[in-house]
Amino acid sequence: MNSQAKESKFFKEIMQEVLRGMNGDTDHDLQFILAQAEIYKDHEYGIEITRALGRLICKLLPDDKRVEIDKLFSDHKSSVESTLEEVRFNQTQGEVNKAVELIKPLINEYDSLSTTMYQDDTESTYFCFDSPAEEITYIIHNDVSKTIRRVPEQFATIFTMYASLLFELKEHSEAIGYLEKALRWNPAAAAVYFELGENYKQLGEMEAFHEYNSKAYPYILNASDLARFLRGNGFYHIEKQQLELASACFLVSLLYEQSQMVAAELFYIRQKYGEDYAGMKPDKAIELLEQRNIPFRADPNTLSGLVHLLSLAANNDDLPTLAETLKDLYELTGNQEFYDRFIELKEGGPLA
Repeated sequence: MNSQAKESKFFKEIMQEVLRGMNGDTDHDLQFILAQAEIYKDHEYGIEITRALGRLICKLLPDDKRVEIDKLFSDHKSSVESTLEEVRFNQTQGEVNKAVELIKPLINEYDSLSTTMYQDDTESTYFCFDSPAEEITYIIHNDVSKTIRRVPEQFATIFTMYASLLFELKEHSEAIGYLEKALRWNPAAAAVYFELGENYKQLGEMEAFHEYNSKAYPYILNASDLARFLRGNGFYHIEKQQLELASACFLVSLLYEQSQMVAAELFYIRQKYGEDYAGMKPDKAIELLEQRNIPFRADPNTLSGLVHLLSLAANNDDLPTLAETLKDLYELTGNQEFYDRFIELKEGGPLA
């Protein structure tokens, strides 16, 4: 038996003993659990035990106490959202330094929280995915042996937002550091991989740019991100002076999203190198990508995960997730069935 299996067994034995000591009386059980928390606080696996005991306490709390705790979380979340909205507004107005001043206290708080709270243990791993689609995609593409628990704090969002401000201030090395912190909390966010690549591109590190553009691919969940992935390949291959391949990447990206950047890059290739690929046929462009093993469709396993998510969303009456997933699947695949079901849902049709 390996060490992790031993740890898991020992943890489970302790929790089974705790459960056997509970008798169904709320007052007794709360006091009993608090006593167990004190006994095991310095135990070798005290962190895991304390967290599990905390979850038991939450289940036992009377409704009025739960409302009280929920209100504390809600008030804090509202305050954070208000700050982030103000940061976004100032950034769109070009007031980057003011936006930095507004977000800096949050960054200081979340830097501290992210290193002290929700640390992985032998039982659980902690993330703050933005959507069910991200979570299911992460599970598909990684060897997940622990229980995934969602944290209420917006670590990834706040670190990514701060990194975007640092990008505008040309503080690219510091921005990279915060984007890496964001990935710790949301390793399925394609946007974060893309932003890491953009910062490396600004530093002139094109291989790192290409690496992170490629790392985004398994987590692409919508047509816009797939187009961005293809444009990223186009930028990289221009640098390699593989101009026909670069043009093919840009042209195929138009199947997923119209962007003025494509026309601009094709014009750049023509003006700088005297080669004009604007008239390349889609079949020819796709053939070139296939020859170089550059993906131009969404990852098949990711698509399977999204199809599975449809069932989960329908079973849980989760209309927003169902509608968004149908829309994304249609735009990624062109499958008319997804579109028809999306329209039917919008018109008040059944979830299933």
